[in-house]
Amino acid sequence: MTKYVLAGGSDRLYPDYGKRLADFVNNEVKFPRLLGCFFSQSKEERESKRADWEAWYDSYFPTAKSLLIADEEHFLEQIAESDVVYLHGGETRRLKEALPDAKIMRKVFDGKIVVGSSAGANCLTYTSYSPSADSIQKGMGLIDIGVVVHYGASSFNGKEYTVDQWRRAVTGVKSQLGDRPLLLLPEGNFTVIEQ
Repeated sequence: MTKYVLAGGSDRLYPDYGKRLADFVNNEVKFPRLLGCFFSQSKEERESKRADWEAWYDSYFPTAKSLLIADEEHFLEQIAESDVVYLHGGETRRLKEALPDAKIMRKVFDGKIVVGSSAGANCLTYTSYSPSADSIQKGMGLIDIGVVVHYGASSFNGKEYTVDQWRRAVTGVKSQLGDRPLLLLPEGNFTVIEQ
């Protein structure tokens, strides 16, 4: 059974998010082996993102057995060596292009905790709204739902958002879902889905 943790994004702005996520993970795995994946960032940005996040991981996961940073060449092997895979935010399209196909990902994620924040959540689900791209996007469909991340935020990535824009985003995602459920994820929040 895989435990997918879908997060609304802007994680480090919400200290309670880190504490709640760590409580969940540590309840599942006493000394977790963590894998941080920054494939949603350009290759040039990945190293700085990694440095930005190391202190966060150290703060919230002090009992972690190890912290690996994903690289595309060894990603599948790194997943096999990890208990928790954290798909960080950035560009959904970039992340989706960097990952192997859904059939492979479903198999290698089996039995893991997979955190998808913002672009990570978008990528894991059937379809989503990307506020930075201002578009409805297809995900990998590992979780057969729709998602709207950063839901209700008044601003994101330097852009202002209104209630009407969020309503339009929800309507747009719903139009692509058929009978699938829709999950609205405000920043600093997460939902766990087991399958």
